Amino acid sequence: MLTEYIRRHDLDIVFLQEITHPELLPMPGYDVYYNIWSDMRGTAIVARNDIMLRNINKLPSGRAIAAECKGLYIVNIRTPSEMAKRTERENFYYAEVPHLLQTGHWEIIIGSDFNCVLTQLTHPAISVLVGHSSR
Repeated sequence: MLTEYIRRHDLDIVFLQEITHPELLPMPGYDVYYNIWSDMRGTAIVARNDIMLRNINKLPSGRAIAAECKGLYIVNIRTPSEMAKRTERENFYYAEVPHLLQTGHWEIIIGSDFNCVLTQLTHPAISVLVGHSSR
């Protein structure tokens, strides 16, 4: 289904998160660059065969992969998601991600599953989900 979607829309580059096994996504006509960590979760960049990605850079956690492409630096990130992992998320953004961004490139494209959660105080739908009401 994913390969069909990518082909139907003639996509050049696609960022994927929550990748578990490289062999699950054979994509003829595309090169797939994986970064899967020991927890069997990771990220990937899918690029048409005629688009050359260079200098692939991977975080050891599997949570990010980056590459140079036609003068741009592209970065795919999968952020820790659980609210209880706030410290892990902060460490990720302040300690790990900066290593990917220190490239000397002026033009960077970041795609991500940022897992941005609004607080209960700022988003009524979340207040309802956790059993609180602002009314």
